[in-house]
Order: sequence, then C-alpha cells, then structure tokens
Amino acid sequence: MIHVRKHLPIQSVWQNINARNRRLNGSIIAAGSKMTYQVLQCHERFQTRGEVYRHRMTAHREPEVPIGDPEELLEHDNPDLVREFETNRSHIYRPHHVQSNPAVYNFPTADLRGGMAEMKDRIQTVFHKESQAFKINKSLGFILRHVTFGRYRYFIPHQNCPLLDYHVSVSSISDLQYFYRELAKAQIRDYTYKDRTSTSWKLAFVCNINIFVYRTNYSLRNGCIPDFIRNQNAIQSLDKTRHGKPYKDQLCTF
Repeated sequence: MIHVRKHLPIQSVWQNINARNRRLNGSIIAAGSKMTYQVLQCHERFQTRGEVYRHRMTAHREPEVPIGDPEELLEHDNPDLVREFETNRSHIYRPHHVQSNPAVYNFPTADLRGGMAEMKDRIQTVFHKESQAFKINKSLGFILRHVTFGRYRYFIPHQNCPLLDYHVSVSSISDLQYFYRELAKAQIRDYTYKDRTSTSWKLAFVCNINIFVYRTNYSLRNGCIPDFIRNQNAIQSLDKTRHGKPYKDQLCTF
C-alpha cells in the first residue's frame, strides 16, 4: 500500500509558521504608529526583537541549564558587553552533549588568553574521553561590537560553521599533532568576520569553544576489539598478551 502524504492548505502552513514566530519572538502589537513585541510568558512589551530575546534569555531562562558567574571569564568594565555576555551565558556555559553524534564538548574561555596551549589542553581532554577513533572539528562562540553604534552581538558556535573547512580523522597522537598544526594556520579574526553584516562589526570577545566529535566504529588506543576479529583463527588480535594481560602501549589494536 502506498501512503500519500496529505499536505496542509497554504493558510494552515502560514498559521503554523506565525505561531512558531510568536513563541520565539513574542506577538506583534500595534501601539499607535509603532509596532511593539509582547512576550507571551509575562506580556511585557518591547520595541525590537533583540530586546525580546534579551528578556527571554534573562527572565525566562530554562532552569535546568547550569549558570556560571560571568566574572569568572569576563573581566571588563563595559556594561553593554557584560550585559550581552550575561544574556547568552546559558549558551556559553552549556554542558557537554556526549551522547549525540556528533558529540559536542563545550568549553568556556576568557577570550582565548591561553592561546594555542589552551586549545591543545581542551582537545587533549576530549581525546582521553573518547574510546573510538573519530573525526574532529571545532567552532567558536564570540561577541562582535559595532564600532559606530556601540552595539554588541553574540554568535553561537555551531557545527555548520566550523573553524576548519574539513574534519580531521584522529586515531593516534600523531593525528592530533596534525590537527594542532592545522589549527595554528587558522585565522581566528577572519573566522569571526565571516557572518558579520558589515565591516563595522569588530571582534570584542571570544566566549566559548565547541569541539565536535564524529565517532566511528574503529577502536582508539586500548578500546574493545570486535568479536569478529578476536574469534577469527586467521587473525591474531593484539589486545592482550599471551598471559591474558591487556596491552597499555596506546598503539593500534591489530
């Protein structure tokens, strides 16, 4: 039997889209000659969608998201920059999501003051947590400042906006060394300017690092060797010595 998908009428489709926009941005209300945006949770009104977003991220933040102290990372006396940081700190301090594929490791940073050494330390942490060979890439969350109007805007790190144009396969320490060399060639400032709407936006602060891990089914270091290898008489797996002790040399498994 062939199931034919029933399409909604055009009017119903637009009703669903408008309902979603109202949930995200608040309902639009005409007040005299000006349009205002009303937050559905508390019915407060604002002039722009940006003000609605800031209010939702501060007053109606999800309670399960851990909150960090922005002064732990941000040592700055600019109130507008601090406000933008606090507005988006649920993204900046978001916990790791290691059950997904790709797994997402999130590390807050104080404007990458640690430089390449800081990035290497984060990548080493990820490497020692993984038990399978993987492909790796990273993305940055950062704040840009408009030099004319003084506005600040936070950009969320995402797997669709990676720092490198390709993923690097990692199955050994030497692969990590290659990944480090490729990261050293990347221009952080040029990367942060790719999505800006005009040249008036300049980099103000790097807030967090996202490392994306695309797992494979191949063992990494002393991972578990599949049964079809261990049970093959024609293959000698090197997971254990002849005395039954597992190898600890962190080399290939067979």
